[in-house]
Amino acid sequence: TTEELKVLCFCETNCVAENLPNGITDIFIDGFHEPIHQPPARKSGKGGGLVTYINKRACDSQNIEKLKVNVDPNDYSGEFQFLKIHNCKGSNKTMIIVNFYRSPSKNPKNFIDLLDNIARGLDRHSRKQIMFFGDANIDLIKYDTDINGQNVIDILAKHSFAQLVSKPTRITDHSATLIDHVYPGRNGHS
Repeated sequence: TTEELKVLCFCETNCVAENLPNGITDIFIDGFHEPIHQPPARKSGKGGGLVTYINKRACDSQNIEKLKVNVDPNDYSGEFQFLKIHNCKGSNKTMIIVNFYRSPSKNPKNFIDLLDNIARGLDRHSRKQIMFFGDANIDLIKYDTDINGQNVIDILAKHSFAQLVSKPTRITDHSATLIDHVYPGRNGHS
């Protein structure tokens, strides 16, 4: 049940709210604030796109803000959405949510470099709970043999983030991969 979850992050939504028959209300979820929507970065509007939902039990709507992070707007190595949730119910702490997506067509090294820059930029928020959620299209099941998987884990670990998911998140008849990443970080898990 979704009522126990504080945050839902969706990536590769391919969603442009203006194209929905009833606008953003078409993607509302009961018990959650209005979704924070970011259309796909590609001009074609195909692929990419991020949507984050915050449970009404987690905070009041006026306590949700889009966080400005210094990222080059012309760097399309990955898509990122940054949210700051003030006065989380039950803890009265501030939480920062990073929702991300990397298209498989984008260079993994460039994405990892961008991820490192973002994590470094968030170091100034060391007293806040920070969590990364997303689809990096980097298979962590191949950690032992894939330098990109090793680099993602190592870079985020350097900034005190640990990958939470250890089992495949995408399973087909021919493969099982762990390409969806969850990194709870500083100040505990949530």
